[in-house]
Amino acid sequence: NTNIAIQQKEYYAKLLASVGKNLVLIGGFHYQYSPFNNLIYKNTVAFGGIKYYTPYVHFQAMAHVATLSNSQFTQFDGTVTAYPLGNTNLYSITRVAYGNQPTLTQMAGFKAIKGLWAEANVTLGSYDILLDNDALYIYNDIDTKQLKAGGSIYASLSKNLTLSLNYTFEQKDQIPAIRFL
Repeated sequence: NTNIAIQQKEYYAKLLASVGKNLVLIGGFHYQYSPFNNLIYKNTVAFGGIKYYTPYVHFQAMAHVATLSNSQFTQFDGTVTAYPLGNTNLYSITRVAYGNQPTLTQMAGFKAIKGLWAEANVTLGSYDILLDNDALYIYNDIDTKQLKAGGSIYASLSKNLTLSLNYTFEQKDQIPAIRFL
């Protein structure tokens, strides 16, 4: 069947609760309903963590428990965000995650001019499953990624409106072709 309609539905919720002067508890849930051909996948991710922040550095630790494509998956990650100037004029985000394989994500951004920020990112490591950005993004692929890199530009158009332009490059392993004789 070369004409496959995908009618995926998703629901995502994340709650942040301040529990001290510099401490935040994080919890959430992501649900995907993915009918594909003759199969139906009900993917779920529950996550929780803690963030400690200072004016110049934020530390975050997270745990994720998931059912993806009818298989159990667990991921742990830690993130360090640095603001050398004490604001978003210059920042760096380093994230190490471990699920089936370890990955390292590095992001760096800066304020180019008033109302305009530029950001670059790279994820290194061989992975086919990765929960990214507090499980907002679920990478659950049949092909293994070797590299993910990209860039973003954020333009503040008004007090209440921001334009985001993004580019992402992914290097994946080749899936062997199936040949019928």
